[in-house]
Amino acid sequence: KGDIESLTSYYKDRGYVEFNLSSSQVTITPDKKSVFITLNIKEGEPFKVEKISLTGDIPLDEELLISLVLIREGDTYSQFLITETEELFTKILGNEGYSFAEVDGVPDVNRETGKVDLTFYIDPQQRTYVRRINFKGNRRTHDVVLRREMRQMEGAWASNVLIENSKLRLERLGFFKEVESETIPVPGVNDQIDVDFTVEEEVSGSIGGSFGYSSWGLMLGLNYSENNAFGTGKRVSIGINDSTWRKSYYFDYGDPYYSIDGVSRGYNFSYNESDYGQYNIASYTSDAYGGGIQFGLPISDIERIGLNLRYENTSIDVGTMS
Repeated sequence: KGDIESLTSYYKDRGYVEFNLSSSQVTITPDKKSVFITLNIKEGEPFKVEKISLTGDIPLDEELLISLVLIREGDTYSQFLITETEELFTKILGNEGYSFAEVDGVPDVNRETGKVDLTFYIDPQQRTYVRRINFKGNRRTHDVVLRREMRQMEGAWASNVLIENSKLRLERLGFFKEVESETIPVPGVNDQIDVDFTVEEEVSGSIGGSFGYSSWGLMLGLNYSENNAFGTGKRVSIGINDSTWRKSYYFDYGDPYYSIDGVSRGYNFSYNESDYGQYNIASYTSDAYGGGIQFGLPISDIERIGLNLRYENTSIDVGTMS
C-alpha cells in the first residue's frame, strides 16, 4: 500500500492530475517462492497551473495569502506544493485564533488546454479563545513558575505560535525532561479551548563532596547547586572547601523574575583565607572577601542585557616561612 501511495504521489507531484490506478493483480509463481504484482495505471497528461484563486470567508488579507501560495501560475501542477500550502494557510489562520480552520485546494481541469485553475477553499470557522491554561506533572515546581513563561494568555484568542513559544520557554527552563502541549475544546461551546501543558520533571540540582589527605594535611570540600530551589525557579549555589592552609566559602543566589516583567537579580559572596607560609609555599598569608550583584533585562524572548557590579578586598600579611 505504501508503494502504491508513493507511486501516486510521484505522478501527481509532476503534473499528472488525473493519474489513476485502475486495478492491481497479485500472482504467485508456480514454485510459490515469489510474488508478481501487476499495476494497471492511467497516467493521463501533465497539466500546468493557469490561475490561482481563493474563495470562502477569508478573515485575513487575501493578497497576502495569495503571495504565500507555494505553487505559481505557469508552474507544473504539484499535489505536494498544494498540500504544503493548505498546511501553511491552516497554520497562519491558527495563529490568528482560527484553531479549527479548514483549507482545501481543488483543481479545475481543462483537458483541451492542458491547464488547471486552482482554487483554495477557506473555511476559518469560529474564532477560538483560550478559556483556561492548565499545568500537569509539576509535582515540585510551583504553578507560578510555569505560568510566568506563558506567551499565550487566558482570555485572548488562541494562537498556535504563542502556544508553541510557551512550550519552548518551558523547555528552556531546564527543569523538565519533557514538555507536551494539548488544546482541548470546551464542551458545549464552539469558540473556546483549554490548553494543557504536561511536564515531566527531572533533577535540577547537584551535591558533591570531596575528602583527601596529604603531607599538607586534611582537605574537605562540599558543593551544592540547585537551579529550582524549593520549586521556585530560583538559583542557589553554596561551596565550602577547608584544609589546614586554605579555607574558601562562596554563596550565589539568582532570581530570574525579580520583577514581574522578567528582570532578573542575583548576588554572590565569597571568602578566601590562605596561609602559604605554613608549608613553605610562600612567605605571606592572604585574606580575600567580595560580593557582587547582577541584573538582567530581557530585550526579547531569547536575548537579555546584563549589569554586573562586584567589590573585592584582599589583605596580605607578609611574614616568614615556617
